[in-house]
Amino acid sequence: MDSTKSVTLITGDKVQVSPAGSGRSNVRFFPANAADSGYETRTVGKDLYVVPDSAARLVNSGKVDQALFNVSGLIRQGYDDASTDQIPVIATYKPTARAAQQAVPAGSTRTRALPSVSAAAYKTDKTRAHDTWQALSTGRDVQKLWLDLKVHKTLDQSVPYVGAPQAWAAGYDGTGTTVAVLDSGVDAEHPDLVGAVKEQKNFTDSPDVADHDGHGTHTSSTVAGRGVASNGRNKGVAPGAQLLSGKVLNDYGSGDLSWIIAGMEWAVAEGADVISMSIGTSEPVDCTDPMAAAVDRISAESGVLFVIAAGNLGGPAEAITSPGCAASAMTVAATDLTQTTADFSSRGPVLANHAVKPDIAAPGVDITAARAGGRGDSAYVDMSGTSMATPHVAGAAAILKQEHPTWTGQQLKAVLQNSVRAESKVGIYEQGAGELNVAQAVTQQVTGPATTDLGTFAWPHTSGQKLTRQLTYHNDGTEPVTLTVTADARGNNGKPLPSALITFGKSLTIPAGGTADLPVTVDPSKAIDYGLYGAISTRVVAKSNSGQTVVTPLGFYLEPQYVDVTFKLIDRDGKPATSISSLDVFDLDSIAAQRVGFDGTDQTLHLRAGTYSLAATIAHDGADGLVDSYAFLGDPELTLTKNTTITYDARTAAEATVTTDRPTQRKAGSLTYGRVIDNWILSSSRSYGTTVEVYLGTTSKARRGTFEVVEGWQYGSPAGAKSPYLYSLAFTHEQQVKGKPTHRVRDRDLATIDATYYTPGKDYTYSEYVDVWRPWSINLIPTGDRGSVAAPTRVQHLVTADKDTKVSQMVGHADAMAWPFATLMTSTATAYKPGSRHSESWYKAGLRPGLVTDQTTGAEVRSGGAGRQHGLEQLRQLGGHADRSLLVAGLPRPGRHRAVRERRVAGGVRVLRPGCLGRAGSGDRSRAEVRPDPLAARRLQVGVAVDG
Repeated sequence: MDSTKSVTLITGDKVQVSPAGSGRSNVRFFPANAADSGYETRTVGKDLYVVPDSAARLVNSGKVDQALFNVSGLIRQGYDDASTDQIPVIATYKPTARAAQQAVPAGSTRTRALPSVSAAAYKTDKTRAHDTWQALSTGRDVQKLWLDLKVHKTLDQSVPYVGAPQAWAAGYDGTGTTVAVLDSGVDAEHPDLVGAVKEQKNFTDSPDVADHDGHGTHTSSTVAGRGVASNGRNKGVAPGAQLLSGKVLNDYGSGDLSWIIAGMEWAVAEGADVISMSIGTSEPVDCTDPMAAAVDRISAESGVLFVIAAGNLGGPAEAITSPGCAASAMTVAATDLTQTTADFSSRGPVLANHAVKPDIAAPGVDITAARAGGRGDSAYVDMSGTSMATPHVAGAAAILKQEHPTWTGQQLKAVLQNSVRAESKVGIYEQGAGELNVAQAVTQQVTGPATTDLGTFAWPHTSGQKLTRQLTYHNDGTEPVTLTVTADARGNNGKPLPSALITFGKSLTIPAGGTADLPVTVDPSKAIDYGLYGAISTRVVAKSNSGQTVVTPLGFYLEPQYVDVTFKLIDRDGKPATSISSLDVFDLDSIAAQRVGFDGTDQTLHLRAGTYSLAATIAHDGADGLVDSYAFLGDPELTLTKNTTITYDARTAAEATVTTDRPTQRKAGSLTYGRVIDNWILSSSRSYGTTVEVYLGTTSKARRGTFEVVEGWQYGSPAGAKSPYLYSLAFTHEQQVKGKPTHRVRDRDLATIDATYYTPGKDYTYSEYVDVWRPWSINLIPTGDRGSVAAPTRVQHLVTADKDTKVSQMVGHADAMAWPFATLMTSTATAYKPGSRHSESWYKAGLRPGLVTDQTTGAEVRSGGAGRQHGLEQLRQLGGHADRSLLVAGLPRPGRHRAVRERRVAGGVRVLRPGCLGRAGSGDRSRAEVRPDPLAARRLQVGVAVDG
């Protein structure tokens, strides 16, 4: 992230994230309700979650989608406040409730009912998000509240490669069939698509059905383009098919889940035989989302075949996106014309449930197809992606539907898989059955099963789990056919499975017009190397005496040793933990983490045997219902090889206390822990006010990676002190927590910063933060919550002095705006020496332009490129230290104020006269936008814009 972003959460609370250099971020939280000011910031890998205490119970219980609080994800999807003033959500309702009859929550509008998943989609005005949250989070009939995720496009010399011309020569080009393309719309006037599109509908927030992105036109012409603009050279796979164009991606190439589901329902109602969807989520999923559920339900009810992209997330595994993860879908991987899986093509199996995906592969690299708005020499464009592979398969399905009009979608799926190129050398989790071959599909005489998933074989593996499954083959011919069977069976690590674990019949004879079964036996009790356990890939190839092949991808999950671990969390009253208590379970072997909530009951987890980091935070509520204490207990490195019970009892933890040389009163505090393995970070930070008590339990010692617990404390001078001072302290427990956390603080062991706060012409109260950074942390670690400074004044800061702990200050000027501040000044994070003394000046004199500086190192950051903003985001202070930066945070909405009294000087710098406050503009040329500043004194502010 290279600029400051603000995000309004569904709870109405606001989060501001600003870059601090070196890939790190400052995170600020502003509660919608001052009484609900508690929150947690959590880093999982590279994603930042900010969960208010008011939502933590529902998130921990799984009743609210944690994606609603994934601030990194919300920014990536364009849900930050500068990009949109609404939050899209989907509420799924209990089976006994009727979603369409539910009252519209306060502060929102219903955008569409989604009966196929018993849900409704809503748009929530951010200014009333808190009202919507109250309505939906307390609704008796609401089963779960989801973020309406944006779904993106997942980007041809290839039609002959898949054998389409041979199918045309046999009389099959899709005539009489209908393919619905759910995408970004279509250029129906393109020469290749004139007369091909029989119906269009717009489900997005874009104003019309036209394709202003180009993706939908490309995929539509790959399905059924007539090739007119190329004299027939660039025909689609099924040039005789008719198209339905459902615009479910807007003009920027993204769409909401609710738009997609509505498009599916419309396509079926309009009589589609095949639905082509070159779309997918931006993250792998466990396939429990409403969109995937809709695919399976609609498939079962209508018999339509959904052909869906696998996704463009690459490998090595478990990268399939939704809705391609749906079991009934024909999920398509991408290859080049050398049978090599494209690097970008998502690999299977499906995350969490280990389902076998993808199902088939088709060309998806440098595919030539119609360009939206293109005519003449620019009629075509090349694109790459599983999006391009998908319409090849959809067109092939249309051809097969023409040949067999009574076949269901699942029958089409099976034959398209059976007839693939048989010579694939990769596992089924890369290419499914293999590469599409429609020429063989239309002549396929012997057919067999589609993707066959034998499920999960749970540990321990015994002879009682031995399973025999019959694979049924059908012969449509007039003569008996004998099949010879071979199987390529591989373990999770890609190495061959021993023949004792999986066995097949070697051959079978199928009578004319009849069927025959091939037995497949799996005996999971057979001893195998540990690395083979996991997702098992088997490609079964049955070859007839005439040379025709029948391919079936068969897979299963051979569970490694797992253990059942029961976790008991006990609060300080000796009762089972409730409130917002939680446990983080971090698998150090597979680098995967999960969060478990506690609400008065024990939790039993089924975990892969191995080494884990366990971190329990046990909250206790006071009489007012708010948290009055946190206890941290855990084991940063614990090997689990048998069923066991682990108890974390807050009564065994010791209270953290701080004593200072000077008289103080407590201001705020924080509790942070971090666990880092192989550069993958799991961390949590909770901030709180003056009354919350903190307890720490002794832990074992971490030997791999980094484990730290950091206590943050702020103690200030008594009220009315003539010479105010503030202790901002960080106590770090490295690799383990040991002994009582009793801290006797001596001033001589701290660093002293004499800070002077100036004002722009009159008295003013600033916002202030003091934070620390540890070598592993990518987000700041607060020593407390937001403080305030009544300026002009002087404050003596006494801060932690440690070679591995950097301290930074941030002071904010509210500028009469709704946010607590609009402009921020920050100091470079510095590791101070004990007993050292320093001085800082805030908002003194004027400002001069300077290059962006890295907050954590102080080094200049030289970024460039046409249209990049270099000023106003960070300017150095004139009269203070040279390493001071001024950050100008964006307004809630882009302004439209003219840059008055502007003068151009050398180097493309625009100088604004006194009386105007500059900020980064929203236009392409990065021009400064200004507004009257009632607090302005004699100051000069400069924005640097690079115009080319």
